[in-house]
Amino acid sequence: MAGCRTDCIEEPLSMSFGSLGRFIGRHPWWFLVIPTLVSVALGGGFYFLKDREANDIEEQFTPVNGPAKKERLFVQDNFPENDSVFSVQRLATEGAYASILAVSETNILRRAAFEEILSLYDDVMQISAGVDQRKYNDICATVQQNCYSNAILDIIGYNSSNIESINLTFPMYKSSSGFVFLGSAVGGVNESLIVEQAQAIRLFFYLQEKRPETYLWLKEFIKLFSGESKLKFKEVSVSYYTSISRQQEFEANSKTVIPLFAATYALAISFSIVSCLRLDNVRNKVWVATFGVFSAGLAVLSSFGLLLYVGVPFVMTVATAPFLILGIGVDDMFVLISYWQKTNVHDKVEDRLAETYKHAAVSITITTLTDVLAFYIGVMTPFGSVQSFCLYTGTAVLFCYIYSITFFGAILALNVPLLVYHPAFIFFDQYAVIVTNTIQNILVATAVMLVISLLLIPNPLCSLWVTFAIASVIVGVAGFMALWGVNLDSISMINLVICIGFSVDFSAHISYAFVSSSKSTVNEKATDALHSLGYPIVQGAVSTILGVVVLSVAESYIFRTFFKIMLLVISFGLVHGVVFIPVFLTFFGICSKSDR
Repeated sequence: MAGCRTDCIEEPLSMSFGSLGRFIGRHPWWFLVIPTLVSVALGGGFYFLKDREANDIEEQFTPVNGPAKKERLFVQDNFPENDSVFSVQRLATEGAYASILAVSETNILRRAAFEEILSLYDDVMQISAGVDQRKYNDICATVQQNCYSNAILDIIGYNSSNIESINLTFPMYKSSSGFVFLGSAVGGVNESLIVEQAQAIRLFFYLQEKRPETYLWLKEFIKLFSGESKLKFKEVSVSYYTSISRQQEFEANSKTVIPLFAATYALAISFSIVSCLRLDNVRNKVWVATFGVFSAGLAVLSSFGLLLYVGVPFVMTVATAPFLILGIGVDDMFVLISYWQKTNVHDKVEDRLAETYKHAAVSITITTLTDVLAFYIGVMTPFGSVQSFCLYTGTAVLFCYIYSITFFGAILALNVPLLVYHPAFIFFDQYAVIVTNTIQNILVATAVMLVISLLLIPNPLCSLWVTFAIASVIVGVAGFMALWGVNLDSISMINLVICIGFSVDFSAHISYAFVSSSKSTVNEKATDALHSLGYPIVQGAVSTILGVVVLSVAESYIFRTFFKIMLLVISFGLVHGVVFIPVFLTFFGICSKSDR
């Protein structure tokens, strides 16, 4: 239809933002103080941070209703465990245990080596924990009212001199009480039936899972053997492992990234200041850039505090969100500053801010909607860690947008006057659903991005080019993930959700600027769009990369994967935004308001 308008939403929205900018320009202190007070109030939610931490590996990184969990429940109902009649074969979980592995460079079946092993055993027997100082014999899993014992020590009668006089058979040994399986206790044996030489001995200490002292005892065990003196002997070298070791290592990894927060914000502030430096002191934006980074920090404080108030679990993966939000906030800041500096310096503050909001606010609204929806769509996944990450990050992006429009706008206005069942199956379930869930999220999010682009960019063909850019970036990122050795798992899935939202940012900015340009020819429109937003887009890309670059030195796989995929997304998105999209729009030459 000739009379059909494709800007029926964009035009009223642009005018509304212009009115909002004018109002903020007249009353900047309201929009400076109110967001600050809201942030302080919501920041009180961090009081509940300790209670909301949910870093259980099984709970957060396996499907919520995975089939292995239902199968385990069936096993537990039909084959219940009994710590007083303990059997390793009846365990439906890893159980509660500590393990010591002693290794010899020559032959461990010697008296001298077993003297050191028995010394280790005695040290374990002396460990006590809890208010009542419970020892191993008080909380151990029992068989016939005796602690579950180590077969190799029973065979020698806990006397090191007997090891050289006993003829050990492997893997089954016939003792006075029956056959004993030594396959899990003795390692590195020779191939003969009679074991004459072995390299390793492993001891297990099984505990009652439901006793409150068990966890404390295991922590004391780790504390005892974490010292170098307990792991170095003359005859054997010793290593240890417990049922809580993996969880403790996982939680410890999250603490290593805390010092990186300060480095990230220092990098972002420094880059923002350098980018906004001008030879003209009146138009210098040093303090504006600083408060732009501060605005992103307020968004993190408010969003995280709000979700902590309402009880949303705080998972380790959420710790990457502040790095991401910093990049998004700085990106919005650069776009607002770019449009602000294009206004007439002789106009009134409210007029300049109205003109800035009329153009910039619509652009950042498009990118915010795509980002927020991409994250909230990720909540549909069955992984608790992904759900928490998407909720926290999506809400933080929303707050970042609100504070960019209100708080940062007020900063601009203030500046102008001055200027088969196995426990391991629990973790295998993710690979059964990860591909389908990833494809589903990508397709749904891409469709949503297309609808938003059609509504807010006043030309359907431009919207299709933006959607094409999303698909192209996703394909490129997926391909380079394989080349870079990044596997498709729940961690990389989180980052692919990010990819959908971020890949549209650069293309949407350029497309909207191209459509909105008042130039007469397509070449002039492309030139005008790149002139207006090319540098801010490059600034935003570099600032986002700087926001996550410190994660490249993190020891954790989660943070290194996050850095790799974000680097790919930003790099490909930037190339599409400033190279491919302008070429396509110029080549077809019909994406303009005059063609609607």
